[in-house]
Parts: sequence; structure tokens; C-alpha cells
Amino acid sequence: MSKIKDKIGKTIHQQIVCGLTKSGHSGVIAMMCWGAHDFVAKERNDESGDLLDGLGSLHFKVIGSKFRGSVNVILHFNDTYKVIFTKDKKWKDPKNVVEEVDNVYFDQLTDVIDKRVELPVKDEMPVCP
Repeated sequence: MSKIKDKIGKTIHQQIVCGLTKSGHSGVIAMMCWGAHDFVAKERNDESGDLLDGLGSLHFKVIGSKFRGSVNVILHFNDTYKVIFTKDKKWKDPKNVVEEVDNVYFDQLTDVIDKRVELPVKDEMPVCP
């Protein structure tokens, strides 16, 4: 992973890494299974525009078994996240949005992303199908 300089972006990344999927796998394992790459953190005051009323965000690409595209995690003022799954980097374009999940708490973040990106893992299956 490239260095994430923004404090909020680092925090979001750490919360995903430290989280768990519903099947009990760590965020580190989940991120490897997702093929997560090209991490970009954005602050609210970036010249690129607003962050849908968020404080900051972390964007990254995934190559999962169920979903391939971008994951955009936006921190709201009430300490919850909005997770937006898009077909490509143009995440502000509504026609590229595949799914939005709002009011996600930090301890739910890894599982919310995993449910959309990867197929469910059965006990007898390996971690990364």
C-alpha cells in the first residue's frame, strides 16, 4: 500500500485493517482477498470539490470475486461512514454508483465492504475463493 498522508484516510484504513468479517477473518486477510489497491485519501478542503458533506474519505479499487470497481468510504460529522461502491473512479456520477450504505459504524466497516466485494465464505472453503 502506498503511504496515506491524510490523518482521516489513515484512520479509515486502520479501522478496515483491524476489523473483522462476519466469518471472523481479519481486515488484513479481507483486504488481500479483495485485491485492494490504489489507495487515495481526501480531505474536505481538497480543491477537487466537496466530499458529499463528509470530513474526509478513503478511496480504493478492489478486484473481488463478487464486485470489481471502487470503494469510497466517507466519514460523516456524526462519526459514521457512508460506503459507496462504484464501477469506476467517477464516484460522484450517480449512474456509476452500484450501491451505497450509510450510517456504518467503524466496527461494521470491514464486514459491510466484504459482503459487497466477496462471495460468502463457507467453513470448508479457503479464505480467498
